[in-house]
Amino acid sequence: MLVSMLVTGVTVIDMDMSLHVPAAPQPGDRWPIHVLADSIKDSVVIWSAWRDDTGDIVDFVYEYVNPAAVQNIGILSSEVLGQRMLEVLPVHRELGLFDRYRNVALTGHSDLVEIPWFESDGVAGAFEVAVSVLGDGIISVARNITERLEAEAELARSAEIHQNLTENNLGQQQVVLDSLREAVVLQSEEEGVLFVNRAASELIHLVVSATGLFEQIGSATTLYEVDGTPLDLDDTPAKRARRSGRAERGRLLQLRLPDGTHRWLQVNAVLIEDDANGDASADLNAPPRPVRVLSTWIDVTDRIDAERRASQDHELLRTTFDSVPAGLMAVNVDGQIIEVNQRFRDITRGVHQASRMILGVTHDYLICDEHGVPFEYDQRPIARALTGETLDGLLLLLRWPDGVEVAVRASASPIYDGDGIVGAVLTIQDVTALRSAEAELRKMATVDQLTGIPNRRAVLAHIDEAIERRSSALNRLTELPNRRVDDGIERQPAVADQLTVLFLDLDGFKSINDTLGHEAGDELLCAVAQRLIAMMRADDLVGRMGGDEFVAVLERLSPRDTAELAARLKTEISRPFLLAAGTATIGVSIGRAIHTSSHTTDSMLAAADKEMYLTKHARSD
Repeated sequence: MLVSMLVTGVTVIDMDMSLHVPAAPQPGDRWPIHVLADSIKDSVVIWSAWRDDTGDIVDFVYEYVNPAAVQNIGILSSEVLGQRMLEVLPVHRELGLFDRYRNVALTGHSDLVEIPWFESDGVAGAFEVAVSVLGDGIISVARNITERLEAEAELARSAEIHQNLTENNLGQQQVVLDSLREAVVLQSEEEGVLFVNRAASELIHLVVSATGLFEQIGSATTLYEVDGTPLDLDDTPAKRARRSGRAERGRLLQLRLPDGTHRWLQVNAVLIEDDANGDASADLNAPPRPVRVLSTWIDVTDRIDAERRASQDHELLRTTFDSVPAGLMAVNVDGQIIEVNQRFRDITRGVHQASRMILGVTHDYLICDEHGVPFEYDQRPIARALTGETLDGLLLLLRWPDGVEVAVRASASPIYDGDGIVGAVLTIQDVTALRSAEAELRKMATVDQLTGIPNRRAVLAHIDEAIERRSSALNRLTELPNRRVDDGIERQPAVADQLTVLFLDLDGFKSINDTLGHEAGDELLCAVAQRLIAMMRADDLVGRMGGDEFVAVLERLSPRDTAELAARLKTEISRPFLLAAGTATIGVSIGRAIHTSSHTTDSMLAAADKEMYLTKHARSD
């Protein structure tokens, strides 16, 4: 799965198999996935099909090679990309590889090919190649198995020598066995250690002795299992092979040396066949011949350490990826998810998984703009990033069928590798709580904290907007055909664009505070606000300017209807209020201002306030 993920993550294949070869990334363009891509030990190559006029595949063209492939091929990527396979490495035809690759491209069936050891044009070794179809071409992942085959060959050669060893022809074979890199040990429980080569003496400090194999290892040199427990001397590969009668292959053990270092050993053990034991003519009374076991010890420390470092690097990257508090997701150019961290899955209910197509995943929920309008796929941040666009701090709403809505702040950017875009990365942060807090703060900034109705700031803003709406409506009327407006004459507003401000001041409120207390006064103000709201239309606005002063903003209401409303307001406010501290009776003085072209918000409020003042004092006189 890891190889598949990485291969997908570092290749760029369009729907028509045209490929953009990566160029040097710009600062800030690289994404941690490139660290993994650059560290792949296996060779990764992508070829597009080269067809003749009949449509038959006659060759393949190199479209992508990773660093490991460049090293194995021995040719720079700049020299091989765009070139034909059979021109660069004719050995593909000689080894029969071209025909097998061609069959994969034609049938769509994957193939696993083992290439025997060969050397041609700078390429040497043996490989195990997995080939799959990709668009109109193929992708191959090749693993170098040279070391494994060489070890098996050494073991085979050793097995051929062992028969001679059973005849005690040791001297003639000593030179050959001492030339091997692998430690070779011949032993039996009855005879002890019969033979060791030079590598065995140097690697595991073993000498020929009748006391047995492991008794000769120094006390500071100890063998351990993979999990770190000491090796049970009754469970060695040699003893297991003797008990089972079958060969033991590939047992991994750790050798700890006196200097504190360690070596990883791959141990094989096979029984040495003795024809005398199966000879029917042999003396039946003679004791059975000893069962001899040949063990080979191969030092694989460099390979194991490299694999563990790669695993640790991947785990470190995974841990780092998951430790980021923001949600992170990377996709390749085809929209397939390469990597996604846990935070992203938490925010999106876990539907995003590596190798899934992003288009299919996002069918599980809607991605909307900040106003709740769903995006089409090509409008979404990840799709825009795949076209080369960089987005930062975009507010999105994720909406699920069950009504749950999550607000996220999203950033997206393309991932470049070489000459083109190979994918995109999306970062999201859950800002649902923050957005709610901001909305609450905005509400607090425009709402009167005592009565819960709009405050002075909100009233002023609403009048500004109403004046702008009225001006726009008047401009549209003057632009109608055959509409004549006399120059210099103020046109009387029609009902459709009438704008009126009522300024209300409570009468007798101070006495309520003095007699019943300020808590009663606050309760009274809240009750007044509710009565005013109950008498207004849905589009009207009632706000508190401060103290016992209120304002009503009325649009599209005729002067006659406004006067009737003002009269009803006086009657309603004059009815007694039942408070916790007792009954309160007050009155209200109302001033009115009708908007004209010369009015501003401040001048309208001033005009309505002035009329209210005159009305209040006229009544007191």
